[in-house]
Amino acid sequence: SNALTYSPVLDLTIIGALVWFFVYFRKTDVGRKIFLKILLSIPIVRDLVKKVALVRFTRTLGSLISSGTSIVESLNLSAESVGNDYYKKAILESVKQVKTGVPFSKTLGSSPELFPHFLNSLVVVGERTGTLEKILKNFAEFYDEEIDNNLKDLTTFLEPVLLLLMGIVVGSIALSVLLPIYKLVGKFI
Repeated sequence: SNALTYSPVLDLTIIGALVWFFVYFRKTDVGRKIFLKILLSIPIVRDLVKKVALVRFTRTLGSLISSGTSIVESLNLSAESVGNDYYKKAILESVKQVKTGVPFSKTLGSSPELFPHFLNSLVVVGERTGTLEKILKNFAEFYDEEIDNNLKDLTTFLEPVLLLLMGIVVGSIALSVLLPIYKLVGKFI
């Protein structure tokens, strides 16, 4: 309580700095990289972030290819829409390789930590059969369902944790109210 009542101006400055950090700093390149690195270090959230990026990438790429856009231009536009710097860098690197004549499936295979083997195998089949846009859209729909399942699992995991935290908060408030009363009554007895 002494720290909070010491200086209201200092409290407001700290609150303002935290708001700035979460709202504005996150929009900068450095802030996005830091927040992405933090998100990718959390095991449960890591898979969710990767799947969201893959859905955005494959859905955008599939739509652009089906509209008649060239693969290079489609990859460039998809890299901008993915919203993840790691994926954007990998996709732009694959654009360079595709321009030199390397098949798109091999460029995805050069980043196995970002693009799963399942996607790479589907892209190989799509390139050979000429149905790449359909396969990419089907992959996006499949991973959309996976994201829904992951979100359900995440909420199932967070429910007991939040209940435990609320119990601790309520218990500490109850103790902070009742403990002084018991001490005061103990002095009179």
